[in-house]
Amino acid sequence: MTPLSSPPPYRFLLLNLLSDSVYHHVCHNLGLRRYSDLVRHLWETATFDLRYGVSTKGNIPVSNLGFEDHTVQVHAERYSPAPPFCIRNAFRQLKKHLHSFEDVVFVDYGCGKGRVMLLALEAGFRQVVGLDLSLSLLEQCRKNLRRYTQHQNDPACFLVLKQNAATYLPPPAASVFFFFNSFSELIFEQVAVQITNSIIRHPRPVYTLILGSDYDFSAAGFKLIDQVTGVRLFCNT
Repeated sequence: MTPLSSPPPYRFLLLNLLSDSVYHHVCHNLGLRRYSDLVRHLWETATFDLRYGVSTKGNIPVSNLGFEDHTVQVHAERYSPAPPFCIRNAFRQLKKHLHSFEDVVFVDYGCGKGRVMLLALEAGFRQVVGLDLSLSLLEQCRKNLRRYTQHQNDPACFLVLKQNAATYLPPPAASVFFFFNSFSELIFEQVAVQITNSIIRHPRPVYTLILGSDYDFSAAGFKLIDQVTGVRLFCNT
């Protein structure tokens, strides 16, 4: 009787389960080179909603996002939730520059169902603001954040706005801006103008975090200061 061959290492079993497109995404777009990072990414993504008791999963095409202004669809991207492992890594890296988030307002452009806002609250930002134009996503975002913050003492720790990113002038306290698969380059350029106008009115260090887009904030006078797990960090100082 021929003996059974030894099973392959678990890492190869896991990699064999990934499609070529997923493997390319995690290795090249997210910059996950270590097997341990890949495992953590997959685990945190799969268990996020269950862990927090929220609903953020799912990929929704632009045509199903229910924009009131159909011209918005031209510049919008489909809804897909941000990878929590990558966002947490980016926040840890950002903290090396800011040291504390206690007095910082965080703005998420294209907040979707609120996953990144929830992670920002968890990271300790004073207030998180989310912008979107999809009524269905905004409704789910508010539900998720209310559920997450129901035991907190500060009900004003988050603000969810139906707001066109291109015309949004950030408040003076806002100094960290996040973008994940948000919109077209044209809208990015208009957003950069609004952020610059806010800085001119209220000079301060400002950081932008970008994942899933090639837009380069250096065109608006920012410098690329860091990059971790697919997230690029820019600063204006």
